[in-house]
Amino acid sequence: MKINELKVEGFRSLWDTEIKKFGPVNIIYGDNNSGKSNILAALETAFRVEKLSSLESPVAGFYRSGLSDFTDSFSICDDGTTFKTANIYIRIELEKHDLESLPKFWNFISDNKLVGKAHNVFIGLTFEIEPVFKSNSTKSLKKATINKEILFDVTKPVQDRFFPSISNSITDIEVRQKPVEELFLKLINCFTLIHTDRHISNENLIQAQPQLSSSQFKNWLRNISERRGSDYELFKQIQQYFKEEPFSFGILRPIVEEPIADILVTSDSGRQLSIERLGTGVQQVLFLLSNLLSAKSKFIGLEEFELNLSPRLQNEALSFIRSKVHTIDGFCDQLFLTSHSMHLSKREDAVLYTAFIEANKGTVVSRSSDSSNSTELRSHFDYGLVKLPDKPNWRY
Repeated sequence: MKINELKVEGFRSLWDTEIKKFGPVNIIYGDNNSGKSNILAALETAFRVEKLSSLESPVAGFYRSGLSDFTDSFSICDDGTTFKTANIYIRIELEKHDLESLPKFWNFISDNKLVGKAHNVFIGLTFEIEPVFKSNSTKSLKKATINKEILFDVTKPVQDRFFPSISNSITDIEVRQKPVEELFLKLINCFTLIHTDRHISNENLIQAQPQLSSSQFKNWLRNISERRGSDYELFKQIQQYFKEEPFSFGILRPIVEEPIADILVTSDSGRQLSIERLGTGVQQVLFLLSNLLSAKSKFIGLEEFELNLSPRLQNEALSFIRSKVHTIDGFCDQLFLTSHSMHLSKREDAVLYTAFIEANKGTVVSRSSDSSNSTELRSHFDYGLVKLPDKPNWRY
């Protein structure tokens, strides 16, 4: 599964922002306050369903869902006016193996000749977000398309909202609705956003089940190391990657010395140190591995990937993660990074974009392979301190 296109209107600095041709790994560059993180936030918001317990069905929240603390996310123009709604459009490509995991959806669109010879299917999703009460807003799916055909349209009568072009031939609403719900169930919360708060700190022992966060990380790692089944397998995976190339930091062992929770790392020479004694870069790698392995999401967004990592570790860590993207046993199908690092700007295994603020337009994003816009990437790094090498065609 892959996101091909994103268009956002009225969301923070994304007044009218469009991005096309995403790759498996995408790096978004830009100055501070240029809107890089807003792009990741928009992707995460589109797939987010906050409340399911009171809904009629699990996918009902995909059609319409409440968003808390969203009011400040509507765009404010230069003249002080605020957008009344925010709109997010996403185009997703489903490959053959994705369709095989959706038997009801795949059989229905095949039987009704809605898929081409290449077997790849393109899904377009259009969401609208509007304020409701105080800081709360509501996100609604207005339309979904499949290869230019309408998959779902909220403006249609209830009996014709699913596959309206074939509603006359298949009058049973449930027959048309079930395949769509199978697809939407796969898309719910399928984007995980990893924020910059990734510093491991001192922790007291927590008796309740902890969350995977920077403030409870030691307790979380201890918790999964003591449990059985998938939790323990997750711990073994984290432990394995942490001690092997390209990281080779040592063997992890969570410990408890009442009332403190800690993580010991044993090197090949037998030396044991607390994780906090090994530097912020080592902690960063451990926290990232834990998030990437536990996310189990189709799409992952990662803010400031290079945070606390040396230039060498930046490249080695990204190469390792890149090898685990869009693979059978990988972290995810697609990765979106924001970065300031020039050490990652020359990589050929990622698609590079630049984000910048333009007067009366908000955030503008250009793909850096477009030679007409390559100066934006160069200007991000060329401040008289470091000069990027001159290239006749800045193609990264």
